Amino acid sequence: MSILPAWLDPDTILSGLGAFAVIGACLIIFAECGLLIGFFLPGDTLLFTAGLYIERGSIATPLWLMCVLVSVCAFAGNVSGYWIGAKAGPALFDKPDSRLLKREHVDRTHEFFEKCGARAMVLARFVPIVRTFITAMAGVGRMEP
Repeated sequence: MSILPAWLDPDTILSGLGAFAVIGACLIIFAECGLLIGFFLPGDTLLFTAGLYIERGSIATPLWLMCVLVSVCAFAGNVSGYWIGAKAGPALFDKPDSRLLKREHVDRTHEFFEKCGARAMVLARFVPIVRTFITAMAGVGRMEP
């Protein structure tokens, strides 16, 4: 029994996608890694469940190919998230200061990524919601790609 809504249950997702399970898993990983709306998606459990489906034959794609595909999608999602932050960040933060969006926050973000950006990016891969937003924040903070 899952605490997630049925439409977010990895088993329901993969079963419902049928022959398109690999494409669906790749899109979900892409969205979770780079699109800011993907933070609620069950990426980790989806990958684990997809591996189980591959092992029992419900997904005909070889495990090595699935690993390559989702790795490429995760990388592409991270790059997209960075460029979203790099392009949208200045437009959001160059406006007159509001309570939430202040230029000083961008400056502090830039300093943070200058100091420990590489470590933060690696460690963020292991924290579900943080991994979605850190690439966009790296773009806003102008971390060197």
